[in-house]
Amino acid sequence: MPKQPKTVAPSSRRGSYAALAVLVLPVMVGLGALAIDTSYMRLAHSQSQDVADAAATAAMYTLRRTSDVEEARRTALQTCEANVVVGEAPDCLDIDFGEFDDGQFSAGENGSAVRVVAGRTGSAAPSLFFARLWGYDQFDTQAVAVAESRQLELIVAMDITVSWNPRDFEQARAAAVSLLDTLAISAGNGDRIGMVVYNGPHSWELTPFTALDDPSAVADIRAQWSSLQLASMAGEISRCRWPRGCNGYYKWPWRYNTDELDALAGGFYPNMPRLYPYEWYTDYTPGLMMAQTMFDEGNDDSFRGLIFLTDGRPNEIPSYTLNYRSYYRYEETRWRGTTGPIPHSNSAIYSDSLALTQQMWNEMSVHTWMISFVADNQSLSGMQQGQGYYARVSTGANLVEEFQRVAESLPVVLAD
Repeated sequence: MPKQPKTVAPSSRRGSYAALAVLVLPVMVGLGALAIDTSYMRLAHSQSQDVADAAATAAMYTLRRTSDVEEARRTALQTCEANVVVGEAPDCLDIDFGEFDDGQFSAGENGSAVRVVAGRTGSAAPSLFFARLWGYDQFDTQAVAVAESRQLELIVAMDITVSWNPRDFEQARAAAVSLLDTLAISAGNGDRIGMVVYNGPHSWELTPFTALDDPSAVADIRAQWSSLQLASMAGEISRCRWPRGCNGYYKWPWRYNTDELDALAGGFYPNMPRLYPYEWYTDYTPGLMMAQTMFDEGNDDSFRGLIFLTDGRPNEIPSYTLNYRSYYRYEETRWRGTTGPIPHSNSAIYSDSLALTQQMWNEMSVHTWMISFVADNQSLSGMQQGQGYYARVSTGANLVEEFQRVAESLPVVLAD
């Protein structure tokens, strides 16, 4: 007769499970405690890194603006005090100034970089939770960040064709001035700004590269930019007939007063380049060519940015355009300038402009922001290079906002 299997009473099984639970429970509690405390420690380190990054960046912006190491040190300390690491303000454990090259920081009295160590250590270290069961009460947390300054070279290229509504151009002018004011606040040694204006087949270096950390020079630029006008025809502004021909005086039908053209070299706006008959077309190429020349003469180590503003789509340049300048024997000597291809079709304007922005990026790492006012120039989106982008702005008031957006995105301070 086969042997019957031995049965175990339910009460015996319960006893076995209880014994197993007694053995496993401490391990489960320990793993849970380890998971909670480990997550807490990771959070503390992440927050320490955020504070170190913020303190180093703030210190470098202050150093760029003031050239005062002690003021920059105070800014770093204030940034640490204003933040928290797992509930309490951390300390700036170390603040050093020096140079940052090939990923290595070298301390010195001054320099173009700052290193900040931030966190909570010693008596200020955060407390653990369950790890106290094993005798661990606190843990040190700290992080290191290095911020370095980059010199900035920025060109603003302004479309001054007479197709602008003057009220909208006033907003464009305000946008340029607002940009200048923003950049001057945090300008460092070596930061420079310039302006190109373009109209028809021509462009001019209206403002050569000028130091942004020189208050007197910035005041001069601000005065110049605040008086920007459209390209200047001859005539008396009191005879303005808006909207057609408001920027010029001519006799009907489209016959210009040659006496005034000769006599008034400055036209309506003596501080702006002259506009002659059949020069009211729009070509981006000359403005890009002039910017390229300026960058080529600049600092290879700078962050180079180009903000290019146009009020609409291109308007091809006919072959006879240059005849009028030679006819009136006028040569612009007040600013350095360049002339683009003549004749120049719309398709060629687009393709040549794309090629120029690509060349500036390949050869000089020029970041290009293309801003089109009113008209949506989707072909310009191909000009995006580096950190630049294409943007369409529908109202004049939004130009100020768009220029500020660019100013705030310029990476003149880098955190590592």
